This record gives sequence, C-alpha cells and structure tokens, in this order.
Amino acid sequence: MNIKKVNLFSDSTVALASINSPAHQLKTFVGNRVSKIQSLTERYQWKHISSPENLADIISRNDDPTDLKNLNLWWSGATIFIKETNIEFSTSEMKIDFFEKELYSAEHKQLFTNNLVLSSDIDFITQILSLSNNFQKLIRILSFLLKFLYNCKTKEKMSGSVSVE
Repeated sequence: MNIKKVNLFSDSTVALASINSPAHQLKTFVGNRVSKIQSLTERYQWKHISSPENLADIISRNDDPTDLKNLNLWWSGATIFIKETNIEFSTSEMKIDFFEKELYSAEHKQLFTNNLVLSSDIDFITQILSLSNNFQKLIRILSFLLKFLYNCKTKEKMSGSVSVE
C-alpha cells in the first residue's frame, strides 16, 4: 500500500491555531507541547473538521455504547469523506484573535543560544574530596594546597603550620 498523503483532523480551532504557530512565540507550557506535536507530525497536514462530524468525538459525548450500532457516523465516517474521495480542504492559516491573549506570550520571546564547553578534566574540588572521607584530613589537605598556591603567587612566603589568620 502506497500512502501519498496523510491528513490529521481536529475540531478545535484553538489547537489548530496553536499547531500552525511558531512554538517559541507561545507561552512556555503550550509552546513545549506544540513543539512536540509539530516535530511528530511535520510530514502531515492538519485540517479542521466540525465537532458533529468528528468521529473521535463520539465516545467523549457520554452516549450509550449500545447506540453505536445505529449510529451511521460511527460505521461510515464523516459525510465529508463519503461524498467525495478526492477532497481538497481549506489550508488557509488559522488566526484566532480571541484566544491570542491566552496562547501567546505577552512579549514575543527572543531566542538566545548558549554554548557550553565541557572539559574532560575532573573538577578540582571533586579530586580533593575523593582523597579522603575524613573531614579533618580534607581541611588539612585543602589548607596545604591554598598555602602552596599563596607561596607560588607572592614573594612573601608562608612557613610553618597553617593558622586561621
């Protein structure tokens, strides 16, 4: 079976408007979900179907399951699919001004990129802490290292045992 085209349908114009919007312009919660939907369905086209024609909506209407046997929509599908086999749907971009306040951020988000360079060297503090599990011994090692660094940087040298000063 060779599938040439896949259309996805929703009866929610708000959802369709969100899916057709750049995810980074939406509020974070909505934008994250829209981004996931867009990445999973990027090869498909989203279309609108009216709620009464939406086959997937039947179960959520609290109808009695025994009524399904007499429900033509359940067995035959939406009438828009029955009438014609090659249906062209409106692909106009959906703009929902009414919900823009709720969907979009107050200000359009600016995109920033951060670069992080990771070094394969083990962190200095991690190396010190791995030398011993005795706290007093770690304090002595650290103070010896700080004394060594001080003596390397200055002409005035410290000698003797380390004090609190």
